[in-house]
Amino acid sequence: MTLDKKNKVRIQSVDRILDILEELSSQKNGLTISELAKRVDLQVSTTYNLVNTLRTRDYIYQNEETKKYFIGLRILALKNSFLDHLDIKSIAVPHLEKLHAELPETIHLSIRKDLHVIPIFRIESTHAIKVDSAYVGNESPIYCTATGRALLSGYNEAELDELLSRIELKALTEHTLTDKQAIVKEIMDIKRRGYSRDRMEFQPNVYCIGAPLLNHEAKVVASFSVSVPSIRYSQKEEERIAALVTHYAHAISDDLGMKYFV
Repeated sequence: MTLDKKNKVRIQSVDRILDILEELSSQKNGLTISELAKRVDLQVSTTYNLVNTLRTRDYIYQNEETKKYFIGLRILALKNSFLDHLDIKSIAVPHLEKLHAELPETIHLSIRKDLHVIPIFRIESTHAIKVDSAYVGNESPIYCTATGRALLSGYNEAELDELLSRIELKALTEHTLTDKQAIVKEIMDIKRRGYSRDRMEFQPNVYCIGAPLLNHEAKVVASFSVSVPSIRYSQKEEERIAALVTHYAHAISDDLGMKYFV
């Protein structure tokens, strides 16, 4: 049988079990059988039978004193198994390839290494005039690159101030921000805008728009950026690129567990 999004086979008992697990996962203080039955809209007897099956398999446990039920250790084991097999690159690359089809500029997927940012994947621009920088494995400063700033966007102002105090804020071009408070403001603005910027700060005549990638705990685990030569850049183009970058950042983060699209 071939299944598609418009014609999915639904098994009622499985749906009910998932409803129970999802409801318990959202209740840190646990629920009694009657409370749980009401929340998932099932008879108490039906709820009890399903919960008892889950409890015998350690997916749910019951506090003997309060009689309330909680998510069990087996669920944690499944979560840890998922995280062990989570590969940011394999998840992000298909999305970045789609982005590149819409926006054929140079794209970098990067991770943090202490005070530097390192590209782990790169797609070349298809244009004759393209950006020639930040090759896979090469370290770049974290304070003046779009990918670096995106990686720091999960920090608060105090944390950023402390981190930037450990860096020699050198001017790599005439446009590089070297004032610590100006850099902090630029990074804090990423949360409002949804994307990071490098306006010819790391390399002359190169603009970059980036975004953070968040995991299931809403932690920044990677970032990516689109690099564009100044001859193809304008405020209108920045807005277009930023819209695409934030869309794909949300899509990748969704696959990493952040769940922007529910």
